[in-house]
Amino acid sequence: MKKSVFRKLVYLSLAVVLYSCNSDGNAPKEKHDFTIAILAKKELPYRTDSIIKNEQFLLNTSYSAKYKDGNGIPLFMKDNKKHYNPVGISQIGLDYMNKYDDTKNKLYIDSAAQYAKCLLNIATTSDDALWFPYTFNFNLHDFKDQTMAAPWYSAMAQGQALSLFVRLYEATGNKTYSQSADKIFASFTIVKNDSHPWVILYDDKHALWLEEYPMDEPEQALNGFIFAIFGIYDYYRIHPDRAYVKHILVNSISTIYNNIHKFEKKDEYSYYCLKHQVRDRNYHYAHIYQLKILYNITNEPYFLQMANNFWEDGKVFEKKEHH
Repeated sequence: MKKSVFRKLVYLSLAVVLYSCNSDGNAPKEKHDFTIAILAKKELPYRTDSIIKNEQFLLNTSYSAKYKDGNGIPLFMKDNKKHYNPVGISQIGLDYMNKYDDTKNKLYIDSAAQYAKCLLNIATTSDDALWFPYTFNFNLHDFKDQTMAAPWYSAMAQGQALSLFVRLYEATGNKTYSQSADKIFASFTIVKNDSHPWVILYDDKHALWLEEYPMDEPEQALNGFIFAIFGIYDYYRIHPDRAYVKHILVNSISTIYNNIHKFEKKDEYSYYCLKHQVRDRNYHYAHIYQLKILYNITNEPYFLQMANNFWEDGKVFEKKEHH
């Protein structure tokens, strides 16, 4: 049996276990099943016209790049070396795909393809999966004892790259993009381990977490988790018949559903992550955007309720800060 097939069977069995688990004590019964909608193009994640105008979370494509490679791909300087940012590359590529959807100008596909090519050039392969490494050390929240040592990998980068390759495949029909998407998705089937890249883990309640910053002690960052979900969702849209893909998607969404209340700070900005509980205005409003997209994907009212709660919390906090 091939490793990839065996891995899928393992995940099917893990999904069944997860579906059978309920929360402890007197807490409300946890939800482990969702109806997944196939959204119209204009409603997909990363489409800035998919939510109310004043609550948009714009892609980070407008940052000033002092350095670029020979193909115009942004680089940045850290520790006296130039580096690529897999998330930034993916987001710019997705922005070009949005422009193509709006205009049908194939020049935008050509631009997006350059960014996808860059991702493939920097990718590494492990366990039959494609990984996009960060090649610099990174102190999380500037805490020197929370260092991501290069090379490190991120569920957010894997998910956003996955979205880019899926959308290029949809626009072009080029199977090389779908084949790359298959290998990127495979990274979401590698459970936390000591010897290989990984971006997913199961907690002690069998909940599946997609880790933006894979560390021994989970960071549980919200925005990176949900952006990773968006990539898995895009992959599911082109493979709705693959049960193991739906299981991983539903299990990931279930973790957000069952834990989103932990990220709420009443009348203040939401927590960026559960480990450090730092708060930031930009990420707070990113969370609102993301929860609304999860509502669109699942039609689950609780996601919309929590988005509204976060919105009210932020406005109350800002009103207090201005007095």
